Amino acid sequence: MGFGYLLLFGAGALMWLIEMYWFAEWWGPLGVVGAFIFPPLAAAFPFIIAFVEGGAASAPYFLLWAIGIVGLVIGGLSAKD
Repeated sequence: MGFGYLLLFGAGALMWLIEMYWFAEWWGPLGVVGAFIFPPLAAAFPFIIAFVEGGAASAPYFLLWAIGIVGLVIGGLSAKD
C-alpha cells in the first residue's frame, strides 16, 4: 500500500472518529450507535457540523477531507497498471 492510500485511510479514520465524538456529544450513547450504523454520513458530516456548531468548528474536518483527497490523488498517480 502506497503513501497516498495511507494518507487517505488515516484521514478517513480520523474523520470517522471525529464524527463519533460529535455524535456522542450531541446525542450521548445513542449518537455513538448512530455513528456505527451510518458511517456514510462522514461525507456529509462537515456540512452538518458547520450548520449546528458554526463554520469554524468544521474547519479541521474539511482539512482532513482535503488531506484524504490529496492522498487519493497521490495513490492514483503512483498506481502501477
